[in-house]
Amino acid sequence: MIWFSPTQKVTVWSVTGKGKYTEVQFSSSRKGKEEGAEWKNSSWSFVRFVGKAHAKANTLQRKDRIILTQAGMTLEPYTDKEGNTAYPKTPAIVVFDFTVAEAPSGQRSQPTQEENFDDQDIPF
Repeated sequence: MIWFSPTQKVTVWSVTGKGKYTEVQFSSSRKGKEEGAEWKNSSWSFVRFVGKAHAKANTLQRKDRIILTQAGMTLEPYTDKEGNTAYPKTPAIVVFDFTVAEAPSGQRSQPTQEENFDDQDIPF
């Protein structure tokens, strides 16, 4: 699961330039709701960084922690090669801008429970 919020940080695993955009693989995590619950992790592949995010993505390194400041997700149908309506198997995420999460010492930060999104306020 991924939340688009000012406190949700993701961990970058790979960055690949594709010309007009950058393809990034990252992961997100959240603490389970149950008492003593484990962290739940999600991996996101083929995420497109465009615009400002594309211009800044060449500075990213493996295990960098970033905050997605402008991003969107879609699961819209499309027309396949035969002209039929098709439905994607996974959502597409597009990132328009991000900030690098810095630790107080100036080194890239690692995840902590306080920095990850707390879904206690979500109504479902």
